[in-house]
Amino acid sequence: MNWAVYLFAIFCSSFFILPVFEEISHICGWYNFWGAAPGSHGNTFSGNPLACAASLATIELLENKYINNVYKVRKYALSILNQIKEVHSSIGDVRGKGLMIGVEFIQDPILKTYAPDIRDVVVSNCFQTGLLL
Repeated sequence: MNWAVYLFAIFCSSFFILPVFEEISHICGWYNFWGAAPGSHGNTFSGNPLACAASLATIELLENKYINNVYKVRKYALSILNQIKEVHSSIGDVRGKGLMIGVEFIQDPILKTYAPDIRDVVVSNCFQTGLLL
């Protein structure tokens, strides 16, 4: 698996995988030091079932090669967004790394001044139809 192509490893390692596995590392230790009271959900410094479940889910995703699908989905999404860009002059640029894709909304195609009002309408309409951006 070549994550460097997608620049996914940096994001994934920095913001998800390492903190979760750090949490997993806290599970090993002396019970009287790390142990949580019976019935408690634990905390940052004790065995954490939520961190275990998140870690297992991450490992399963990696083993099932879902990451390899990122390239295909990214290519398709950028293709569609660039087609929309050709029709709408309010879109200045479409770019991204992996599936972290951004669409730049502009007021003037020549000056490329940002258009926060257009952005807000698009985000609101997407949210109302169930798409979170």
